[in-house]
Amino acid sequence: MIRFATPPPDAASAGREDRRKVDLVAISDVHLGTRACRAADLLVYLQAIAPRRLLLVGDIIDGWMFSASGWPEQHTAILQELGAMLAAGTQIIYITGNHDDMLRRYSPMEAGNLLLCDEYELELGGKRTWFCHGDLLEHSVPTPRWMSRLGGLAFDGLAMADVPLNATRRRLGLGPTASVAWFKSRLPGVARHIRAYEDACAQAAAARGCAAVVTGHIHLPNLREVDVGEQRVTYLNCGDWVENCSALEWHDGDWSLVQAAGVGDVVEQRDMALA
Repeated sequence: MIRFATPPPDAASAGREDRRKVDLVAISDVHLGTRACRAADLLVYLQAIAPRRLLLVGDIIDGWMFSASGWPEQHTAILQELGAMLAAGTQIIYITGNHDDMLRRYSPMEAGNLLLCDEYELELGGKRTWFCHGDLLEHSVPTPRWMSRLGGLAFDGLAMADVPLNATRRRLGLGPTASVAWFKSRLPGVARHIRAYEDACAQAAAARGCAAVVTGHIHLPNLREVDVGEQRVTYLNCGDWVENCSALEWHDGDWSLVQAAGVGDVVEQRDMALA
C-alpha cells in the first residue's frame, strides 16, 4: 500500500512525546552539503516522527558536491535532530552510498545506537528485507556507463538550477517545482534505465535469499512487486530529499510511502510512466 501523508504544520513545535510513533523509517539521498538539499522539508518531517528504528539508506552527506556555501544552519539542525533521536533511544543505521562512499573505509562500525555499514538485513513481516543504497548494482544495468554518468551530471545540473527558481516561486507564493522529476517521468530512455535498475535490485535480493529490497540512489520513490523466476520480490525505493521529499515507513506490518507537502503526485505520475 502506498499512502501519501503531509507532516502537520505544527510538527516543529511538538514535544517528542507528542510525535507520531513509527516502527521503522527509511530515507535516502538527502545530499547534505549541497544547495539542492530540501533540508527545511526534511527537518519538518523528522520533527514530526518518533521512529523506533531509522535507516539512512545512503547519500545522506554529499562528499562529491559538498561546499561550505551549501551547508546552512538547517543542515546542522538535521544532524542535531538525528543526535536527539539517538539520545531518545532510536536505533539509527547509516548505510553508505556513492556520494558518501568516503565512509566505506570505516564500515562496519558501531557506537551505541548508531551503526555504520554498507548494507543491512532485517526481518520485517515475515520477509527477509535487504537494505542497500543501490549504486553497487549499477554494473548489472545494461545502460552504458558513460551514458549513465552523463545523465547523472545533467540531472545534477537541473537540480541545482531549481534552487534559485524555487526561491523565486516561494517569494511569489507558489509551491516548489522539480525539473528533474519532470524529465525523468517523460524520457523513455530514463524510464527503461529505471526499470532495469529496479529489476537488478530485485534479482540481487533474490540471490541473497531476501524477499524484499529497500534502496535509493535513483531519486525515484516506488513500491512494486518484481517476479524473479518463481520468486516474487518486493522492491521499495525511499526516493530523496532533493526532488521528491519522500520516505518509507514500516508500521503495524505494512509499508507506506510518505511525501512532504508541496511536492504533488510525482510518484503516481512516474508509476504510470514506468508501467
